[in-house]
Amino acid sequence: MRERDGKREKVSSFEPGFQCELAAQPGMQFNAIVSPYHHFGFFIFQVDDLDVFNVYKPFINNLANYVALSLENRQQRDLLQKARDELENKVAERTEELRASNEAIKDLYNNAPCGYHSLDKDGLIILINDTELRWLGYSRDEIVGKVRFRDFLTSNSLKLFEEKFPVFKEQGWVSDLEFEMIRKDGTLLPVLLNATAIKDSDGNYVMSRSTIFDNTERKRAELALHESEERFRSFVEEANDIVYTVSTDGVFTYVSPNWKEMLGHETSEVVGKSFEVFVHPDELALCRDILNRTVLSGEKQSGFEYRVKHKNGSWQWHTSNSSVIRDGDGNVVSFLGIARNITERKRNERELIILNRAY
Repeated sequence: MRERDGKREKVSSFEPGFQCELAAQPGMQFNAIVSPYHHFGFFIFQVDDLDVFNVYKPFINNLANYVALSLENRQQRDLLQKARDELENKVAERTEELRASNEAIKDLYNNAPCGYHSLDKDGLIILINDTELRWLGYSRDEIVGKVRFRDFLTSNSLKLFEEKFPVFKEQGWVSDLEFEMIRKDGTLLPVLLNATAIKDSDGNYVMSRSTIFDNTERKRAELALHESEERFRSFVEEANDIVYTVSTDGVFTYVSPNWKEMLGHETSEVVGKSFEVFVHPDELALCRDILNRTVLSGEKQSGFEYRVKHKNGSWQWHTSNSSVIRDGDGNVVSFLGIARNITERKRNERELIILNRAY
C-alpha cells in the first residue's frame, strides 16, 4: 500500500511469469522486483552504453531486492492487519452473542415462574432469583450472604428440614418437600421444594441448588376439598336416609353409618358385597335394570321402590333416588343413591286397601 490523500492504497502484485510490454524495444534493460511470493513489477532502463550499465547492475539488483522486500513486508503487514481485523470482528460478534445469551439466561433465571436459590455448605443463601425475592418481600441485599434458608421456615417446617437434610446430603437430592416460609410481612408462603446437592471430587457436600414452587393454590384447593368432604360427611352421617355408592358392576363401595340403624348390618358387612345380596328377589330385576340404565345413560332415576333384607331376616321397603359419579374424563365410575325407609307407608297403604275392600 501507499499513502494517498491520507488513505492507504493496496500494493499491486502480478502473477509469476508476468512480462513487461517494453521487453521487445531495443536498448531496454529490465530488473524484476520480485519476492518469493509476489511479483511487483520491473525497474526499466534505456541503455546506450551497456558497459556503463553493467557497472551499476549489482547496485540495481540490490535496490530491486530491497524494494521487493519492503513491498513484501507491507503486503504481509496488510494481510496480518486484515486477519487481525477479521479476528477482532469475530471476537466482537461472539462477545455480543455471549452477552445476549447471558442476558437471556439471566432474564430466564430471574423471571422464571418458580423460585431459585443456591446455598453454601453452611446453608447461607448465596444466589436467589427475583421471583423468590418478590414472593418473600425482600431485596437481594437483605438476603444474599446474610440469611440462611432455614431462617425463613416455620417451626414445623424447620423440624422437617432438619429431619431431611442428612438424607439430602447423603443421596444428593430431594423432591416435593412441603415447607411453609415466612414472608417479610409475617404471612406464610407454602412451597414445594426440589433440591440438588453439589459435591467436590472427594464427595464432600459443598453447596446446593434449589427450586421452589408457590403451593398456595394447591393448599387452598386441598383445604376447600377437605371442608367440602367434611360437610358431605356431616350431611351423610346426620341424614335420616341411607347414602350409598355402588360400582358399575353392582358392588357396594360405600354405605353411610345409619345403614346399621335401619337394617342392622355393620357397614363392613355391606361394603364389598353385591347389592343383589340384600334386594328382595321380586324387585331384583327392577334394580338391575335401573342400575344398568343409569350407568349407560347417566340420567338420574328417582322414586323406584324395592325391598331390602334386614339382618334379622325381615324385609323393609325403601325408595331411592340415584345419579352417577364420573371421573375426570367424564366416564361413569359409580352409582350414587339415597334410600329412604317407607315400610310404614307401605303398611298403611296395604291396610287401607284391605279396609276399602271390606266396605
